[in-house]
Amino acid sequence: MTDENNPSEIVPHIGSNRWSRNFDSCQVCGTTDIAHAGKGFCRSCYNLQNEQKQRSHQRLRGIAGKAITKEFLQTEYLENNKSLSDIAKVCNCTRQFVHKKIREFKIESRDKSSARRLAISSQKIK
Repeated sequence: MTDENNPSEIVPHIGSNRWSRNFDSCQVCGTTDIAHAGKGFCRSCYNLQNEQKQRSHQRLRGIAGKAITKEFLQTEYLENNKSLSDIAKVCNCTRQFVHKKIREFKIESRDKSSARRLAISSQKIK
């Protein structure tokens, strides 16, 4: 039976001298003076980690628009039977952007059943 007024019974690390539930100090800087924010990081290091993570996912704008030409799409999509996702990975853009370009260049897109057959034959889905 737990005592609702005693926080150490509700959250195990409250009564102990630990910095957080799983860590004794920040995993980056080793401090215990700054409050724990999450994932073993103090507030300062947690914010830095999030900023670095966001910066690493930024893409260069305008590169895909120049790389995706009508000839490129005809070769990859129609002749090599690549999916929109495969083309998007190569061009570092989204599948929706590749689809937009296919419509823009008036390239006939696959119907759902033929796209599914291609995905099954290339073992993308089972």
